[in-house]
Amino acid sequence: MMAALDYDDKNKDKTPTARMAEKFNDLIGSLAEQGSGSHKGFVWEYYVPYFLEMKRKDFVPAFTYLIRAAHTDQPDVQRWLQAHTAQVEGFQEWSKNYAWPK
Repeated sequence: MMAALDYDDKNKDKTPTARMAEKFNDLIGSLAEQGSGSHKGFVWEYYVPYFLEMKRKDFVPAFTYLIRAAHTDQPDVQRWLQAHTAQVEGFQEWSKNYAWPK
């Protein structure tokens, strides 16, 4: 369903990275709706809380653009990163200090 929306008129002017950030945000949202308490296992207990907190703090775009930073064929990625340095630094600081479950 998310991929089908790539062809919707409202998304035609968005960059691939902007769409990727939206899809990732939606995916994390669906994890939140399922609730981590209803699932067991390493991923649900270790990684899902990290991504839920990332979404809550609105760091998903910074995370996504950092993932795509090596794509030199997409100058919009570098422009976004340069225009949002405070958000990128905030995400990096938060991620570095995130209290992972033990």
